[in-house]
Amino acid sequence: MLSRRQLRIKTLQSLYSYFQSGKSDPAIAERELFRSIEKAYELYIYLLLLFRELGEADRNDADELHKRFFPNQEELLAKRRLFELRFIVTLGKDAAFKNLCDRYRINWQNQQDLVRKIFLEIKKSQEYRAFLKDETAEEKDFLSGI
Repeated sequence: MLSRRQLRIKTLQSLYSYFQSGKSDPAIAERELFRSIEKAYELYIYLLLLFRELGEADRNDADELHKRFFPNQEELLAKRRLFELRFIVTLGKDAAFKNLCDRYRINWQNQQDLVRKIFLEIKKSQEYRAFLKDETAEEKDFLSGI
């Protein structure tokens, strides 16, 4: 959700633009404020959807890994993958989240190359490798560190 700080910033930005524009109708400023807050919430949903798309990219990577002739043993033995994280699985099954994505018409289908590049950067990171090896690592800590 949106934090108080984000809401304060949006409010001050709207007030500043209202006073700079010289308009005398506060209803216009109010509409702009609510539109700005709605856009921030839409961005929040969009970023949550990125986690699900990164999980799908990981699933595709795992499928490709099993089709290789000489797969990387470290990745084959990994018991934890990004697409198996509880947060990502729950997000994929949540009907309310799917409704929000449909309502805002949000998807990453046109940016699959970008999602793949982001996933490959995550896959190269030491944090991801350590997470694959460590059975006691917290999902929350890993996801917040991405």
